[in-house]
Amino acid sequence: MFASITPAIALGSVCDRIRFIPAMVFVFLWTTFVYDFISYWSWSSNGWLAKLGALDYAGGTIVHISSGVAGAAFSFFLDGFKKKITPEESKKSNIINVIIGTALLWFGWFGFNAGSGYKADVRAGYAFINTHLATSVGGIVWVILENEPFRRIKSANSKKWKSSSVGFCTGAICALVTITPGSGFVDIWSSIVFGILGPMASYYASSAIEKRGFKDYLGVFGCHGISGIVGSILTGIFASKKVAGFGELTIKGGWVDGNFVQVPIQLLSILVSFAWSAIITLIICYAINFFECMKFKLEVEDNVDHLELDEYAYNYSKINPNYDEDKEPENNDSGSSSETRDDSIPENLTVRNEGRYV
Repeated sequence: MFASITPAIALGSVCDRIRFIPAMVFVFLWTTFVYDFISYWSWSSNGWLAKLGALDYAGGTIVHISSGVAGAAFSFFLDGFKKKITPEESKKSNIINVIIGTALLWFGWFGFNAGSGYKADVRAGYAFINTHLATSVGGIVWVILENEPFRRIKSANSKKWKSSSVGFCTGAICALVTITPGSGFVDIWSSIVFGILGPMASYYASSAIEKRGFKDYLGVFGCHGISGIVGSILTGIFASKKVAGFGELTIKGGWVDGNFVQVPIQLLSILVSFAWSAIITLIICYAINFFECMKFKLEVEDNVDHLELDEYAYNYSKINPNYDEDKEPENNDSGSSSETRDDSIPENLTVRNEGRYV
């Protein structure tokens, strides 16, 4: 049940631009015609991907690739390709929420991965440790990549490195996604490889996506889609008959066990899930948007929170950094106090300001 909700949560990051009712209709149709189909193909004993031997322990393909691709398709439907992403569009909104959300996800993922075998056995222990180790490595890897170490070494740049909390959280989430399909199939040592390669691929893919001008809302495709693809491929390489046997499951294993056909099977599973999710998602979007009362796109994009929900997400108080509370206010020519408004704040109330300006 939890796994069926997760794609909707991932897709929720693009819902800041759509109306509430069509969003709910979309979630129902998407889980029915995309998620249900892909999960049946891969997890049902009668599913054709399952019969081929495709491996996905906790939903790397079924949950993360499908939702990541759907997020990209939805973003394309809303915005298409933009030639330039403005600084305001890429600006981080609430770092505290990012940290809290990552902590909750990290903790919940233990149940998501380790609990996918429905048993408290040795295999569940492997899934638990693999999840934690890969995530820890992934967070560190992203922070290192943000500091561009190789270019710094080459140019002898001694500038102090900075550890970004958002970067660590992003890398951790990418690693969680990467290890998901193989958490109950691979040895503990290989989870380090998952934690390195998944975030690396997502980091460079996200940078390329941003340069191309495609607006990937909150990095859904760059994080979930790309990391899910990498994780599924690595599962085909590192899947172990020994680890699966701890859960009384018989598999042929991956490349480490000499089963070299496993990666092509994983690639087929990725390709099918990718294409199905992209095509059906676009069909659903255009079908819903056909009805005037269910239009996704707003004619006026400013103040969406206020227009749709009659409330503001944030209320800011702009404070002049040069203001000295100990200094007595000086009267200006108009007779007003030293409280002045920052002219850089837009007049159209895109950002709601209810504090005082000093």
